[in-house]
Amino acid sequence: MLQVEFVALPGAASGVASVFDDFWIPPSGDERGDIAVLRLQEPETRCTGAPVHRMPLLRGRTVSAYGFPGNGEMGVWFTGRQAHDGGPGGEWVQINKAAESEPVSPGYSGAAVVDDETGYVVGMMVSRFATAANLVSWMIPAETMLGHLPGLDRWFQGGSGVDQSIVERPTSQVVDPVFSRDLAGYFAGHGPSAPWVVVTGDSESALSTSLRLMILLADRERSASVGATMLPADAVPPAGSLGLAVDATAKTADDVRRRIEERLRPLTESGVALPNRFSGLTLVIDAIDDAAEPARLIED
Repeated sequence: MLQVEFVALPGAASGVASVFDDFWIPPSGDERGDIAVLRLQEPETRCTGAPVHRMPLLRGRTVSAYGFPGNGEMGVWFTGRQAHDGGPGGEWVQINKAAESEPVSPGYSGAAVVDDETGYVVGMMVSRFATAANLVSWMIPAETMLGHLPGLDRWFQGGSGVDQSIVERPTSQVVDPVFSRDLAGYFAGHGPSAPWVVVTGDSESALSTSLRLMILLADRERSASVGATMLPADAVPPAGSLGLAVDATAKTADDVRRRIEERLRPLTESGVALPNRFSGLTLVIDAIDDAAEPARLIED
């Protein structure tokens, strides 16, 4: 049993909670995982669920977390900017302290990381880099947590980064190593960023199998449960380098546009032009030849 304090609820009594069955994962040997959901013994009716949201994470975007450093009873806000992926298995995202913010210190681990522009919870503070200045910390992205604990889906908002039809598509057990290396580099942002048109053949071809596997490994939510043993060691894309993968089969150009807009809406709510906000992430539109309007889809 654990004691729970309700922050910012004056007069609320302490609660008691325990780990929710099947909603926890201990840290693995390389420190991935380490996530638990707690169930309150008695509900606190004045609390509402946190707005946890699926959304791409972009470098430079401002986030905040509320922690309790030291032994103080007063919480302190930390503000930082999302940086590059790293940590165990490349699953974490580095948060660099903003110049005007207090540094991160013990007392922030487990705190919700809030996207400042939308108010959405996009991750959980997990660690800090032990330097005198405490300028760097790390978070587990919300979609990574969902990958480890799929049951969390009931509390999430926003669309998945990969269409379910791509996840379930039958494939072969053979990949194309050259294409896989090239595609991993493309996802990682190496080389030109112009659109890349690939003719993969049927769904069980080596190219199709490579493409599907790379999509799943590059998606934060899927990467935690997908093995990369079929791929060369230098052909694994960074988790989180995929913004969205859409299956265009039987879809109109407007259907595809709506799917893209749904996924990217949190990044554009502030009115900043989409190309500037979505740089560094890859958009995959699969099965264009099987779309309802292939020519219009390409033109649009």
